[in-house]
Amino acid sequence: IGGLLPKLEVLWLKPRQGVHAEQLAALRGFQHLSIFSPQSFTGAVPFADGWDALSAIPNLERLELADSARKRNAVALEQLLQKRPTLHIDSRLTRSRNYKGL
Repeated sequence: IGGLLPKLEVLWLKPRQGVHAEQLAALRGFQHLSIFSPQSFTGAVPFADGWDALSAIPNLERLELADSARKRNAVALEQLLQKRPTLHIDSRLTRSRNYKGL
């Protein structure tokens, strides 16, 4: 899908069954993604084969997670921040604002 949307910069994702590791791994194809705002976490996602995929996205600057998802995924997110220390994790959601005219 990343190849079909090569210029995608902001992704707000809310799957019915919650966000899972496979969906995070699929984000590697979105090379221009700068803001990712996943919703509907039903549990914790592992770092390996899950959150680690975000460290491979070169332009990713911001990850927007609800506080409850941040708490459930705290260990994996800490590992992600070790690999990408400039990544900003915030609980404010993209859907409610406008970034750089997008």
